[in-house]
Amino acid sequence: MNINNLPIDELDLSARSRNCLHRAGVFTFGEMVELYKNGALESVPNMGAKSVDEVVRKIEMLSNENTLENADTDATVLTAEDFDEWAKTDSGKDFILTLLEAHNTEIGKLSNLSSKAYNLLVFNGKKYISDVLFLDKSKLMEIKMMDAFTATEITMSCSDYIKTSKNAIITAFNESQNKSTKNSKSVFDILHSPQYREKILAYVKSNDIFIGEWNIDNRPKNQLLKCGFTHLSDIIFTTEMEFYNLPAMGKTSVDNVLEKQKEYLELHNERILAFCVAKVIFLLFLLMTISKSKFYLYMLKTTFMVSV
Repeated sequence: MNINNLPIDELDLSARSRNCLHRAGVFTFGEMVELYKNGALESVPNMGAKSVDEVVRKIEMLSNENTLENADTDATVLTAEDFDEWAKTDSGKDFILTLLEAHNTEIGKLSNLSSKAYNLLVFNGKKYISDVLFLDKSKLMEIKMMDAFTATEITMSCSDYIKTSKNAIITAFNESQNKSTKNSKSVFDILHSPQYREKILAYVKSNDIFIGEWNIDNRPKNQLLKCGFTHLSDIIFTTEMEFYNLPAMGKTSVDNVLEKQKEYLELHNERILAFCVAKVIFLLFLLMTISKSKFYLYMLKTTFMVSV
C-alpha cells in the first residue's frame, strides 16, 4: 500500500490532532504531508503547538520508515583482489581507521615493532595504531627524536598489520555494508532512531564544531548561542519544528541552520554509518586477528566478567 494513501485514523494520532485535521479536510498521510510542506499546518483551527509537534514527528518517523522499506538492498562487496587498491583510497582508509578508533586498538598490536620504536611512539602520544597506520615516512620523521631507520621500521610494521588483518577487514567491511544497506541508505535514515542516537552523538562530539565558528549566518548563530547551544552536537538532533520554536528564529534562519546541519551529516555520512556498526563487527575483527585461545579468554572476561 502506498503510504500516502494511509488514513490518518491509522496513524495513532491523538484525538485532538486527528479531529482538527478531519475538519480541515485532511484524511490521508499524503494530504497531511502536503499540508505540512505548504506551511499551513499551524493555521489549522485549534491546532496548538503540541498537536503540530505531534503531527510533524509522525511525518518524520513514517517518512524514514518508508525510506528504509524501499531502500535498494544491493551492497558493495569487497573482495581480496580489490583490497589493496581499496585500502589506498580515502574511503578505505576511513573505514579501517574508524574500525580501529572505535575500540582504541593499541600500538602494541603492531608486530615486529622494536622497543625503541614502541617507546618513541608512546612518548610522543602515538598510543594507538590509528595514530600512525597511514603516516608515510616523511610524516613519521616529523615526530620528535625519530630517525630514518625507526621510521622505516614503523611503516613496515603498519604495512604488515594491514596485510595480516586483510581477511578480518574485508569481513568487517562486507558485514557493515550488509547491515548499513539493510538498515539505512544514509545517516538521515537513522538520525532519529533511538538505537543509534548515542553512537551518532558520540561521533559528532568527537568531530564537533563550536557554534561561534560555524559557517552560518550571524543572526541564527547569535540566537543559538543566546539559547545556550554552544556546539553542533547540541543541535544535531534538533528538528525543523524545534528550531522554529526557538526565539527569533524565522524561516530564513531555520533554513540556513538546517542546510548547514545537512552539509555536515552528508560530509560525515560514511564515517558515521561505519561508526554505528563498528561495535557489531568488532567481535568479527577480534576473532580473525587474534589467536583462538586469546579470543576465548577475551570472551570469558567480557561475557562472564570472570578473572582469567
